[in-house]
Amino acid sequence: MSAAELFRGDPPRVGQSVAERQIELLHSLLGMPQFREWLWNHLSELQPFHAIGPADPTVLAWRVGRQSAAIELLGVITSNYPVRYASMLSETPAWRAAREARTEEKK
Repeated sequence: MSAAELFRGDPPRVGQSVAERQIELLHSLLGMPQFREWLWNHLSELQPFHAIGPADPTVLAWRVGRQSAAIELLGVITSNYPVRYASMLSETPAWRAAREARTEEKK
């Protein structure tokens, strides 16, 4: 099933749970390099593997929540699609170089 079909909101197949449908959608989306780049950029902003550091309780709760969401998503991706995750890791240097080139062009 393509991502477009899943986005249309078609009812799930008989016996298919919401979780199974979400995993199927994620599989379709991870097949697109543009989505992998977008996802990696957002996961990087959530800083799942950075130390949180001291902060007031509200800021600390916010940072922990962001990290928790990122780690949960990474867990779903790595447990269901380790090859797609490896693709994201290998593509990261090219994305970084392209982003830096775009930044240099704006100067």
